[in-house]
Amino acid sequence: MRKTIFILALFLTAKSTLHAQIDVGASPVPLIALGLAASVEYPLNPSFGLEGYLITFPVAGFFAGYVGPKHYLMPKRGNDGFSIGLFAGGGSRMGSGLGFNVGYKTVSERGFILDFGFGMGRTLFGGSDISALTGFRSVEITPYLKLNVGYRFPKKEG
Repeated sequence: MRKTIFILALFLTAKSTLHAQIDVGASPVPLIALGLAASVEYPLNPSFGLEGYLITFPVAGFFAGYVGPKHYLMPKRGNDGFSIGLFAGGGSRMGSGLGFNVGYKTVSERGFILDFGFGMGRTLFGGSDISALTGFRSVEITPYLKLNVGYRFPKKEG
């Protein structure tokens, strides 16, 4: 729980010190199971963004986090529309790995965001144990699933 609060405080502090546009979102779905899923995306230019994504269920002791670049294919308002990207991350009970994702983000004129995406990757570290018979670790999938609503904080002038 302390890690979750620390990361959220870090995101909010970073938001207040940056003078650039930043997208912040959260998913209402994990709230059903007393969890939290949130993302922060920093645009590098109108077609590329760098995203951090956090999922946690403190009651179950589960934590996962991802970070990675996203490329928007035909943005209308900058960092929106269809996207493809890479991610690196993982979490408790599933190891960590690399993968790819696809998604779609729509941004209203007032800055409200609807963002969803999915993807998968391969677990590289952690995860299942090495098989005694073959000597190889079985291949595991690192999932990526996101359905967020949020807000785009506009670029501060001056």
